[in-house]
Amino acid sequence: NLNDVDLSGSSLPESLSKLSLQVFEVANCGLVGSVPDIFVNSYSLQMANLSGNSLTGSIPVSLGGYMHPNLSTINFENNNMSGEIPWGLSKNFALTYLGLAGNNFTGQVPWQFNSFLYLSTLTLHNNKLHGEVDTRLCFVKTLTADCTGEQPEIACSCCDCNAE
Repeated sequence: NLNDVDLSGSSLPESLSKLSLQVFEVANCGLVGSVPDIFVNSYSLQMANLSGNSLTGSIPVSLGGYMHPNLSTINFENNNMSGEIPWGLSKNFALTYLGLAGNNFTGQVPWQFNSFLYLSTLTLHNNKLHGEVDTRLCFVKTLTADCTGEQPEIACSCCDCNAE
C-alpha cells in the first residue's frame, strides 16, 4: 500500500509496473518525460488520470487491451503526448471517460472507438488529428473535436466543435 508519494517535477519510474494499481491519480503533479508501460500488472485498474503534466511520448501499450475490465477513466488531457491514438484503447469496454484533448496526437480517430459501450465523454480537441469521427460515436454525451474553422481537422456531425 502506498500512502504518500511525491513525484512532482520528476518522471514516472518504470518500477511502478511491479505494482497492482487500482487508482492512479497523478494529475497536475509537474511530471515530465514519457509514460513507461506501468499498467501491465494492474488488472484491477479503475482509473488512470495523468492530466495536466508535461508528459511526452505515446499512450502506453498496456492500456490498449483486455487486461483492464474495470477501467472507467483514462485521462491524458493537457500534456505534450504525441503519436497516433492506439485503437486498442477500444478494448477497454468499461470506459466512461477518455480524455485526450490538449496534446499533439496525430492521425485519425480509430474507427474501433464505436465499440465503446458506456463512454459518456471523449475529448479530442487541441490535437493534430484529421479525418472523420464515425457517426456511430454520436451516442457519446460529451464529444469534443477540432471541427470548425476554414480548414477543420476533423469532420464530425455530432461533436462540440467549440471546445477550448
